[in-house]
Amino acid sequence: MSDPRTSGPVYGPVARRYGEPPAPDYAAITAGTPVPVRRGTEPARWGRRLPAYLIDFAPVILACIPMAIAYVLALIDLSRGPVGSALLWAGIGVILMLAALGWTIYDRWLIGGHTGQSLGKRVLRLDLVSGQTGEPIGPLNAFVRDIVHILDLVTVVGFLWPLWDGRRETFADMIIQTVVIDARVPTGNGLDQGRAS
Repeated sequence: MSDPRTSGPVYGPVARRYGEPPAPDYAAITAGTPVPVRRGTEPARWGRRLPAYLIDFAPVILACIPMAIAYVLALIDLSRGPVGSALLWAGIGVILMLAALGWTIYDRWLIGGHTGQSLGKRVLRLDLVSGQTGEPIGPLNAFVRDIVHILDLVTVVGFLWPLWDGRRETFADMIIQTVVIDARVPTGNGLDQGRAS
């Protein structure tokens, strides 16, 4: 049986092979209208981004508690003599930190990089996408973005920048060229109606 795409004129839509990308909507492109996308287009407000960030980093924050207890106990033990219970709390803290690192790799870099939504972003219905393509940024760029967030943390103003920036970007967003968008805001094309997350 011959391939209908190579054996003369074909009328009507042509079936795509598995894995083959869809053909661009040339009518929309030539008409000057943007090609419809599934996601919202409104940059997310800081008040929605902060809770998502706190949800994502809750395991790290919880892992810091035993480390803080170990630090205080070590100071107390140093003034009294041999170190005892501080080592136990430090061990618990190290195990929890390793678990939190595993969660961050899975949630923020792998899942968040592939889908644009970590757990916190899924709960708050936000999407992390490339400012150029509007698609998820991938695991490597998600990792690099979190590393660049150190600049936001050191300056503090980097995390607050979305409060007055028109695109509502942190310094990491500006450097990596990403945008966190509010997935609740419809694009007007009907494709994101009823989206679960």
